[in-house]
Amino acid sequence: MIRACKPLLMGLALASLAACSTDVELNAPFKERPVIYAALDAAAPVQLVRVQRSFLTINDPDANNIAKNRDSIYYRPGAIRVTMRPVNRANGALLTPVVTLADTTIAKDTGLFAGGDQLVFRTPAGFRLDATRLYQIVVERPNSELRVTALTNVLPNLTDADILVPAVGVGGQRFLRGINTNIRFNVRQDSVRRYSVAVDMRIREVYGAGQGDSTVRFRNITWNPVIDREPRGNLSGGQVTVSYDAVGNDRFAFYDFLRTQLDTTDPNLLVRRFDQMTLRISTINNRLTQYISAVRDFNVLTQTRPFYTNVLGGVGVVGSRNISTFAVRPSAPDINTAMGTSRYAKLRFRP
Repeated sequence: MIRACKPLLMGLALASLAACSTDVELNAPFKERPVIYAALDAAAPVQLVRVQRSFLTINDPDANNIAKNRDSIYYRPGAIRVTMRPVNRANGALLTPVVTLADTTIAKDTGLFAGGDQLVFRTPAGFRLDATRLYQIVVERPNSELRVTALTNVLPNLTDADILVPAVGVGGQRFLRGINTNIRFNVRQDSVRRYSVAVDMRIREVYGAGQGDSTVRFRNITWNPVIDREPRGNLSGGQVTVSYDAVGNDRFAFYDFLRTQLDTTDPNLLVRRFDQMTLRISTINNRLTQYISAVRDFNVLTQTRPFYTNVLGGVGVVGSRNISTFAVRPSAPDINTAMGTSRYAKLRFRP
């Protein structure tokens, strides 16, 4: 969401009355402060950066009206230049290559802001982030003093070595003990500050149709055992192991969830199987965490100052997120154990 900049005229007036100098220039010209939002993702083939204009609410006190005017919130194509470059983590040295992002448009959800597509900037084809580097984004207007910068680390993709689960089974799939036990994964220094865990599954159902015939249906379901959790442990050095244990000691919580999503009363249901299952771990870094925490309870379009920003010369936030996925599947013994109980038998899952 774009936060509008609103000057504290009354505060400045009081400050000038209390001060002995005349350094405060009440009639100083408006200083342009771009609004930048970016969530860099090492797993994504393209990085998108949204750069928009901030606006004053002097002529029209209703920011909702101003937000509906495209010229008030978007720069015209070619009006600004957006670049991105790697930065050495150890000494802050600026590195190469410097890539120029092209302006483009993408669809926008309906809401308070001007309708139609929104203007964003995208990295060129073939560009990939290096998670061992920091990245600097620079916004400049040609032939002007406008120069805005932001710096962030990049979250690395999680790999098989980071996911600490039971042994990998046939075909490279992870056979989890009931998928209800803790799945642990490593996070690296100064990286993950919040994370969520989801399991996306496609379930194959076979129904009897009489005369020995059968029909097959597929259902897509997502289980979210962890939503927006802070890793436990000391994140100040080295590798830290975090885990999700939202199911507590209930090893069958996964099947309890499925009982709320699937019909257990259809007499024609013959069997269900897990056709596909994906473990999805979503993480965000400290910069995005600070911004989200600062604006979580803020629902007014205008603000007198940004609650948190790491954009020098502007407002907004530039941070990093990551979504890593892994093929998983419950083990046959666990499916059989669960289906052997009267509570889950009508789900009719088979290995």
